[in-house]
Amino acid sequence: MGTATLGPDYSRTQEPRWLQKDRAGVWISDEHGKKYLSMFCAGGTFNLGFNALDVRSAVLSLIEQHDAGMWPLPSERRDEAESQFASILPQPLTRTYFVASAAEAFEVACKFAKRITGRQTLVSATGGYHGHVGFSLAMDDDALPPYTYAPLAGGVRKSVYGSIESLSGLVDDNTAAVCLEAIQIPGGVVSPPEDYLAKVRRLCDERGALLILDEVQGGLCRTGKLWAFAHYDIVPDFLVTGKGITGGYFPCGALSYRGEYGSAFSTPKLVHTTSYAGNEIGSRLAGILAQRYSDPALCIHVNAVGARLSGGLKNLLPAYSDILEPILRGRGLIYAIEAKNPLLREKILAAALQSGIFLRGSSMNHCAIHFQPPLIITHEEVDEALDRFERALALVTKT
Repeated sequence: MGTATLGPDYSRTQEPRWLQKDRAGVWISDEHGKKYLSMFCAGGTFNLGFNALDVRSAVLSLIEQHDAGMWPLPSERRDEAESQFASILPQPLTRTYFVASAAEAFEVACKFAKRITGRQTLVSATGGYHGHVGFSLAMDDDALPPYTYAPLAGGVRKSVYGSIESLSGLVDDNTAAVCLEAIQIPGGVVSPPEDYLAKVRRLCDERGALLILDEVQGGLCRTGKLWAFAHYDIVPDFLVTGKGITGGYFPCGALSYRGEYGSAFSTPKLVHTTSYAGNEIGSRLAGILAQRYSDPALCIHVNAVGARLSGGLKNLLPAYSDILEPILRGRGLIYAIEAKNPLLREKILAAALQSGIFLRGSSMNHCAIHFQPPLIITHEEVDEALDRFERALALVTKT
C-alpha cells in the first residue's frame, strides 16, 4: 500500500490507508519512509513519546529482574510501586490497585463502590466514554453505540453532562456512585461549567454516593495540571487512570482510592481477581513513570507548547471559515476544532495524511478533529504541525 492520497470518496469505509513502520518521539514513518508528525498519541498511551528510550530501558530492566509475579501473594515490589504512585495522588487518595487496563480499573471501581455503600445503581453522563467492558460499556454515550452489545450491565442511569439539575434528579438513596470524566476528551474535548464538578462533589456527599472520576485521557499533565479535576479544586473518592502510566510498552490500568476503604477491598473476599492484578512489571513501571509526571517541569512545558498550539489554531480558524467552525475547545495539550460537516472532516483528515500530519476525529462528535500529541512535543514541532495542517486545509479548499 502506498502513502495516503486524496481520492474521490472520503467516507470512513474508504479512508486512505498506510502502513506504519517506525516510530520515535512524535514521528511515525510509513513503509516508504515518509514521515508523519503525529498529533494523536492513542489517548495518552504515548504521552512520553513513541519508542521512548528511557521507558524502554526501564521495562527491560524490570523484565531482567522479575516476571509479573503471583497476584494472590503479598509483594514487596508491588508495595514499592504503590508507594511511588502515591506521590502523584492528592490526599486522601493513598491506595492503588493495578490491573491490566484502564477499562478493567473502571470496572473494579464500580464493583468496589457497590460494596462500600451497599447500594445498587450507578449514574454516569451523556457524552462519556469509559471503555468497552461491563459497567464501562453500559455508561458509554449512545453515539458509540453500546446498545449493539445489549443486554448491557444493569443499574446504570445517564444524566446530562454539565447539568447538576439532571444529575440531582437521578442520584438517590440507592446510588452507589456517580461516574464522570472531568473533561470529556473522547466526546469532543468538552469541559463542564466551572462550578459543575464542585456541585457534583457536594451532591455526592449529601446523598451518600461516591464519586468516581475517569482521568484516563485527561490526567497525567494532559490539561496542564497533573489531574484535570485539579482545575476545579475537588478530589474524587475513586480515580481511574491508565494509558499514560504504561509508556506505550506494558499494559496497565490503575484504580486509586481512599485509604480507609482498604479493608472493604478484601472483605469478605476480594472485590476483583484476575491473573494480572498487581503484576509486578506493570505496577513497577507505573510507579517509575509517576516520577516523570510529578516533575513540575512537565506541566510547565505542556502549558507553554499548548499555548503555542492553541494560538496557532485560533489564527487558522478565521482564515478557513468556509470549512471550519469558529470553535476551539481544550486546554494544556488537548484541543478540538470542528469542520462544517462530517464529510468535510473526513476530507481534512485525508488531506492531513497527504500533508504529513496524522490527526484523529472524535468518535462521538463527527465534526470534531482532535489535537492530542505526545506531551514531549517541542515548540518547533508544534510549528511544523501547524504548517502541515494549514497545507491540508488549503488542499481541501481547492477540491
